[in-house]
Amino acid sequence: MNAYLTPESYLPHRRPMVVLDEVKNVTDDSVDTRSFVKKDKALGFFLEDDDTLSTSIIIELFAQSVGVWSGYFAKANGADICPMGMLLGGRDIKANVKHFTLGTELNISMKMLMQDGDLATFEGIIKNGFDNEVLASGRINVIALNDEQMKVLFRR
Repeated sequence: MNAYLTPESYLPHRRPMVVLDEVKNVTDDSVDTRSFVKKDKALGFFLEDDDTLSTSIIIELFAQSVGVWSGYFAKANGADICPMGMLLGGRDIKANVKHFTLGTELNISMKMLMQDGDLATFEGIIKNGFDNEVLASGRINVIALNDEQMKVLFRR
């Protein structure tokens, strides 16, 4: 049995915009999540007509996994609501497949490489849950935003 809450519990998103099905593990500098390419799971909303999933979803899988990491620690420190964050960019995002196929289990692992205040860089990898094949990899840069920063950002 998994001791973690649902991904929605740690994210400011709600379905259908949540792309993760499960939180597997959270440490001080890493997070492991899982998502299934199935019609009745979180990614079902994003399936193409041929029941494949575009690899363009990789960056969102990475970003939401980091969001889970941030939300987990916010809740652990007594926050009522999930913090807002922003994806600043990605680097070396690589897909080793043309698309994700129906039935695939995507295991997403994110490891913090650097944190400087509210800025952080995470390295990510997505593996097939059935054969451990590396399906995608890359790095993302993120920033945590407080309420005042959000007000300024969305006023412009």
